[in-house]
Amino acid sequence: MSWIIKSNLPLHFCEDAETHRYTNLERISQETLYRGLESVTRHVEVVIKADMPKRYGLISDGWSFNSEHYLAVFGCFEMAGTAQYPLPAMAPLMNSPTNNLSAATHLTFLRQMLMRDYNKRVEDYLFTVGDNCYINQRLANLLSVPLVGCVSHHLNLAVQNFFREVSDDLDNVKSLMFKTPLRPVLSQDTRWSSTFCMIHRYFRLLEFIKDDDELTDNLPGPATNRRLRKLLEDLSMVKSVSKELQASTVSLLDVRVYFDRLLESLPPLASHIGARTAIVHSPHCEAAYVKVLDGKTAELTRAETASQRRFAVQCEETSVAAAVDDAESSFLEQVKKRRKLATSGPPSTS
Repeated sequence: MSWIIKSNLPLHFCEDAETHRYTNLERISQETLYRGLESVTRHVEVVIKADMPKRYGLISDGWSFNSEHYLAVFGCFEMAGTAQYPLPAMAPLMNSPTNNLSAATHLTFLRQMLMRDYNKRVEDYLFTVGDNCYINQRLANLLSVPLVGCVSHHLNLAVQNFFREVSDDLDNVKSLMFKTPLRPVLSQDTRWSSTFCMIHRYFRLLEFIKDDDELTDNLPGPATNRRLRKLLEDLSMVKSVSKELQASTVSLLDVRVYFDRLLESLPPLASHIGARTAIVHSPHCEAAYVKVLDGKTAELTRAETASQRRFAVQCEETSVAAAVDDAESSFLEQVKKRRKLATSGPPSTS
């Protein structure tokens, strides 16, 4: 089972004759493998159910493959001072002909899955994390919870919008990539990093193709090259920030610092990574997160304070007896400390 899953092999691999030529593992059927997978799934669900607190957050992401749309749902909560991100579900979103990809279908999927497998109410989760698409924003509205937008998605949209200002220069490079005998490195609409790779490849090839008579008419001019070099430098900064965003230790405060520093050099990106951009679903909530993480709770506005009430916890009150015991203990510790200092001092001369 571990071999098939970790190597991303088809399930019939366990019955393949060639497989057993090179292994001494016991032969099993696909049916046995299915039962084993189901047993592991049930065990994992029991563990997640035991660990998940009453209030929690959810991280969701969807993707399509062969006309089938899948939804992955991660939990988000703290246990023993450590953040936990289990995977409660990864399954097709639509299970009947009447289903669609609307926010209502997502809500039905979450409600049924959480109650059936984990005995949790969908109304008990505190926040959701995901792309800033309409469906996720609508889902957050239906549940009356804040949506923490994916910061990598913010950055990608900002860069894609930035590319519109230099679209003609990028088109020139893209057309040139097709005219060389080498395998072209092209930009893709879904990943801005592909444009960075394309421009980087262009300047690596430029010194070899600038004297090629067949390509002379297709080469960008000096002014275009200057703009492209500047763009490459700008994208290098964006790339460094994008890479840092993938780290598991990055907080929303770190993100705000990185984005603000990036905006100092690239103001056009403010349309999507500014602190109060229109794409942010819950601006008061996200601004409050940053201030709390920065230790600036005194600077919270009324709207920001109200957005954090769902996260408030009641501190345990110390009883009078416990307070007296603590005071007595503290007094004795001070006496013992003074006595220890006195006995360790210089000897008496009397």
